Amino acid sequence: MKTIEQKKPLLQRTLFGVKRATLEAKITSYFEFSQDVATFIKYLVVVMVRNSLVVSDFSFLCQELVCEVFLTAEPSDVLREYCAYFKDYFKKSGDWDKVVHRLFTDKKEYYRLTEEARSNKKLLDTPGTEKVQNSALTLRIVSTFEDASGKKHTLTIADADETRSRAETSELLEILTTVALFETAAGVRRFVKFIQAKRPGTKETFKETVVEVDQVEQPADQQEECVLNSEVETPEVKTIEIVVPAGVDLSTVNAQDLLTMVRVGHPDVVSLENIRVIFTEEEPEEPADDELEIQKSFLEPVIESQSSQTLLKDKVTPKTIDDVSAPPTTKPQRTKKKRLLTHKEAYVQSLIENWPQKEHNGKNKESSIKKKRR
Repeated sequence: MKTIEQKKPLLQRTLFGVKRATLEAKITSYFEFSQDVATFIKYLVVVMVRNSLVVSDFSFLCQELVCEVFLTAEPSDVLREYCAYFKDYFKKSGDWDKVVHRLFTDKKEYYRLTEEARSNKKLLDTPGTEKVQNSALTLRIVSTFEDASGKKHTLTIADADETRSRAETSELLEILTTVALFETAAGVRRFVKFIQAKRPGTKETFKETVVEVDQVEQPADQQEECVLNSEVETPEVKTIEIVVPAGVDLSTVNAQDLLTMVRVGHPDVVSLENIRVIFTEEEPEEPADDELEIQKSFLEPVIESQSSQTLLKDKVTPKTIDDVSAPPTTKPQRTKKKRLLTHKEAYVQSLIENWPQKEHNGKNKESSIKKKRR
């Protein structure tokens, strides 16, 4: 087995991330190289905090070396402050009493100087109160601290113990604020103030299977269903017929005017999409028989009168040679171009011309009777 030589101080990620055997070898190697008792003891207190928060076992790390240090090393403030954390390390009867006697003048001083350490030791030894609900998950603790300058930094501890509640986890992480160990590159102390802690899961519980697309074959019925679902449904086209007066030129009607004309009879239409418009010219109505008789009786006297006046004029006015030889010239009449009705005018004209035939015929009959009576 390769011997581990640790000549540099251990980093934060080493104390919270390395496995037990490797971590124990590194701590021992660094102490043998540096003979730094204070740092050695603080390392082990930090490992105790880690041990209380994770599932893995890091208890009684470097037990023999710890007992040797407390029994032989020169007494110091660090040994007095943290000795209560290591009381359980001493299994032989009388060894713990020797430590107390070496470090303190009496029991009263011992209880006064170790009050905080003894309180924290109870927290470390108290098991978690929660039940394991996610045994298949590998949990981690993500905690936030402030350093001496007020800057926040994060500490992540893997393999978190789910039996620890949020309050218990926070109390255990608070112990790190009592250990003056880690510093930034600028010499600023870390873990001065605890902020918060979270425990998200880091392992997916579903088994991942790699499936090549070329090797996957669907059943015939599923393939047919996919083809049917992929067919695009064609939208239904709605046909709208608009009746316009005869002779109306519709070539200049734009889309907006056309939509307005459609909305006159179909106010629910908001767009011409999927709408087919058909224009139908209205056929002129033939006059009724009684109207023809009235027109004939009214026009015959007028025609006869005009013809007699023309004959009389021809007798009175003598015609010249030019009049006889030159045929009468008639000026060509300009055909009036019908103006395109607006959609409102077309709609009004359509209403007027489409008035019920029965009512229209009734009024014509009444007017013809009145004219005959006259």
